[in-house]
Amino acid sequence: ALGIQVAGGYATHVLVPHPRYLLDYSGVAEGLAATYMCSGLTAYSAMKKLGDISAEERVMVVGLGGVGMMGLQFAKALFPSAPLGADVDENKLQSARGAGAHEVYNPKDPEAIKKVLADTNGGVPAAVDFVGSEASLKFASSIVRKGGKVIVVGLFGGGFSMPIPLFPMRAISIGGSYVGSLDETKEMMDLVKAGKIDPIPVSERPLGEGSKSLDDLRSGSVMGRVVLKP
Repeated sequence: ALGIQVAGGYATHVLVPHPRYLLDYSGVAEGLAATYMCSGLTAYSAMKKLGDISAEERVMVVGLGGVGMMGLQFAKALFPSAPLGADVDENKLQSARGAGAHEVYNPKDPEAIKKVLADTNGGVPAAVDFVGSEASLKFASSIVRKGGKVIVVGLFGGGFSMPIPLFPMRAISIGGSYVGSLDETKEMMDLVKAGKIDPIPVSERPLGEGSKSLDDLRSGSVMGRVVLKP
């Protein structure tokens, strides 16, 4: 049984039928641990789909919000070289640089794609799009090298088109990723508990600020994740 503290000081319990439904998050703050069960797992599973990346190459993280910043941290842990980051918000670019990104780019810069291709000797081997918009996917697919891979995680929406002959000529692949598996969750938490993943910013707010928090998300003013506490 798990003891849960609720508003007003009353305690209640949730009966768990088997220990396999529980995950050990000892040593990790409660608010941060909660974000790993959604944002963290989503980002980790997407990075796992990139496969082996050589020490000479860097992956690109497109979209540096709460999930994207998680992706940046897992990319640092899973691949030999520090990842690259891209976002249209300069504040998030600076946060990503401070969080360990090797270099950052603003897709609104008309020279951004050329800069990435020049800095990576023809493109990155893989990019993960944590936005999932027409603009973000266009950017991600433009900066992967021949034989590269794009994984789409974000659900912003829109459409995407590319001349069909470019797929075999560039030999690129575009796939999707949605949350992750239990085995991946266990792998992820082992990394977290081992201290190999730097925590992203987490702001804890009372449950009554739920609507305000949603407004802040819509305006793009949330850095990292907001955790609502009853």
